Amino acid sequence: MQDSPENSEIKNKDRIPLIPYMLLGVLIINSAFLSYKYINFYYFRDILMDINGLACSTDCDAVMLSKFAILFGIPTPVYGLVAFILLSILFFKVDNSSNPKLRRNFELLLGTCCIFALIFIYVMYFKLELICKFCMLSHIATFLFTGYYFTYYKTQYIDND
Repeated sequence: MQDSPENSEIKNKDRIPLIPYMLLGVLIINSAFLSYKYINFYYFRDILMDINGLACSTDCDAVMLSKFAILFGIPTPVYGLVAFILLSILFFKVDNSSNPKLRRNFELLLGTCCIFALIFIYVMYFKLELICKFCMLSHIATFLFTGYYFTYYKTQYIDND
């Protein structure tokens, strides 16, 4: 017995898309780790942990010690952590709502995250000539989430409303 197209759409709507939530989880956990490491180093002057702790390579440490690691007195991973938490909240709301204004705000934040990821990749590669594995994990996960959202998720779950 085959399902009618209407029944398959209902089943599709009832499924929780695992991939975007997993990518958002990776972004939040990675940014929380980097924020913890940077805050302990910059504000507690290494009282809580050694700079080489938590298995970070010398490239990561060099990026953390660069002049680009702090923006307006706040470590850059903290901005990422706040942005990814806000992105997750907005994604959950977009996932459960058909409000076009909310969707535009979510997509604007997502685009902003991608632009900053490109800027940080440029700074790491061309200015510092280093690659931080943890930073690259965040940037790649941001691009994967954005690509998944615009190519699959939006067309399957949102545009069919």
